[in-house]
Amino acid sequence: MIEDKIKWNKRFREMNFPDQPSKVVVEYSSIAKGKKALDIAAGMGRNSKFLAQQGFEVDALELSDVGIEKLRKIGNVNAYQVELDNYTLPQNNYDLIICLNYLNRKLFSQIKKALKTGGVLIYETLCITEEEARAIQNPDYFLRPNELRNSFNELNIIYYKEYERINNFDKRVTKASLVGEKI
Repeated sequence: MIEDKIKWNKRFREMNFPDQPSKVVVEYSSIAKGKKALDIAAGMGRNSKFLAQQGFEVDALELSDVGIEKLRKIGNVNAYQVELDNYTLPQNNYDLIICLNYLNRKLFSQIKKALKTGGVLIYETLCITEEEARAIQNPDYFLRPNELRNSFNELNIIYYKEYERINNFDKRVTKASLVGEKI
């Protein structure tokens, strides 16, 4: 959607996004048995860059022109500018898939199919309580309690947590974080 692309180009130009990789990626990416990784909605590339530095060959998917430009400068990263609503993930292709701060429920089944047997999924994004959902303008952008775990219950869940934290923009948020292995 052109509106999303414009929105993310503006955000990436104007806001100061962190350069450090996400903690859950740092902590759990090493359990992947192979070195082929996918970063869904890769943004400015902080996690793709980290994975590439760890020896992964990374496919990074991103909508934003600004994000793609930065991703294409990272060695060992194949950056693809895609609209995820119209993109099909290759099946049985990845040892590691990461998806952080992005929610597209339509991709859940594709993610499971894109993982190789023994492949690892690291997924972390915003979630809200049912009470909060009634007060938010568009609750579809947020997971409900235990939704992430339930959506990937076919995986061997290695780690799952829902927690509150202060984000990089000093706002209190609740996140759901999952690490699972395809068996």
